[in-house]
Amino acid sequence: MAENFMIFDPTNGDYAGGAPPDGSMDAAPAFTAALKAAGDNAAGTEPSGSSIVQAPPGLFLFDGRNGISSLSIPPGVALQGSNNQPTSHGRDGTITDKTQVDGTIFLITASRGSDTPTFCQLSSNSAVRGISFQWPDQALNMHPMHYPFAVGADPNASGVITDATIEDIELLNAFRGIDLTNMDRHTVRNVIGQAFCIGVRIDRCPNGGSLKDVHFSTLWTGFTQMPDGSVLPFLARSQYALATAFWVKGTKNQRLTNCTAQGYAFGVRVQPGASINFAPKYQFQGIRIVNCPRGIQLAATDPRAEVQFTNLVIAGETRGPRRPGTPGVAIFIDPAFTARARFTNGLIEGNLPALQVGGGVVLVSDFTFKDDQLGPGLGPGVYTITGTGGSLSLTGCEFLRADTHVFLGSTMTNALLVGNLVTNAAATGLDVNGQAQNTLIANNL
Repeated sequence: MAENFMIFDPTNGDYAGGAPPDGSMDAAPAFTAALKAAGDNAAGTEPSGSSIVQAPPGLFLFDGRNGISSLSIPPGVALQGSNNQPTSHGRDGTITDKTQVDGTIFLITASRGSDTPTFCQLSSNSAVRGISFQWPDQALNMHPMHYPFAVGADPNASGVITDATIEDIELLNAFRGIDLTNMDRHTVRNVIGQAFCIGVRIDRCPNGGSLKDVHFSTLWTGFTQMPDGSVLPFLARSQYALATAFWVKGTKNQRLTNCTAQGYAFGVRVQPGASINFAPKYQFQGIRIVNCPRGIQLAATDPRAEVQFTNLVIAGETRGPRRPGTPGVAIFIDPAFTARARFTNGLIEGNLPALQVGGGVVLVSDFTFKDDQLGPGLGPGVYTITGTGGSLSLTGCEFLRADTHVFLGSTMTNALLVGNLVTNAAATGLDVNGQAQNTLIANNL
């Protein structure tokens, strides 16, 4: 039996000649050999997780020239860089200079223009940590270059993998970030980055998992919104029009805590996943969404699903005129949504409508709608909250504008508006237009 604990250095010449830490040659053969050796060691030890492939500070190129376009991390193995925290490389639109290396940096050009394979492929009880992933071919003033996900499950694993960990990494300018499909009981924490298509995708996780301190923003491109509502530079504009930061599908007991989405078309998107035999449950706490035309979208899902948002902040476009014809919606509940969603303790500013309810049962309490600092051009009849279907309970909330607070369509089933407060001196109370099939409005000031 092998020793209980071993560290494998991929720059060691014993592994396919060693990976040069200066970005001059393809490092994939050396890393592949080191990972295989670590996997062989872990397979003969207890407990698992006793083998580490330790990449030192340096630039490691992965260009696919040797026919290797992904790294497979065996069960019980950690691929570990030198960064003890996710290291940010700024928002200047450049890739790390070869003379200024401040940690373990992977430069990835393999699989350019392709959807597969995922670059870093995890197995059960494996981990990746302490690495900055960068894609040198991305350019600020061009459409994003397509690449597969940076991290995800090993496609050759049988069934769902369990207990994989992703932590202390940077995804500087990815096209797709982390794919947690078939990665049950996952742990993802301390991740920063910018992904131009998808930040994180979660699906087919019967026992869910945890994301904590995961932040997707425009840290590489920067973000400037012009007076006409357009976004610069071009790459940030593409992300703002099309991309999703957190895409949550079929998962049970999924937790997202202290996470950020900035400059995405969708901050959080919940929609149907693969066919599953369990009731999906999602818990979001301490989520911050900034400059996303649609902060949260709840689409059609299993009617047994339960969605909970607590301590939520959504800040929209509060500067300059709104984009003509494309008003932002902080929270959009699709008419096909038939489950329950609860929103407790939050702040929404700059998006109008702040909440649009089309289906399901939606319960909102203890929110402040900072709806008095919006750009010009909104016109009459644009409400802070609009309901066209489903049921809405609104209690203990604060509105800052003087009027045009809530519209209730006749196609809504139930509406309960109790104990809300309007703090504008010009207001005469909660301004409600329309009526649901069953409506109770009481004790609003």
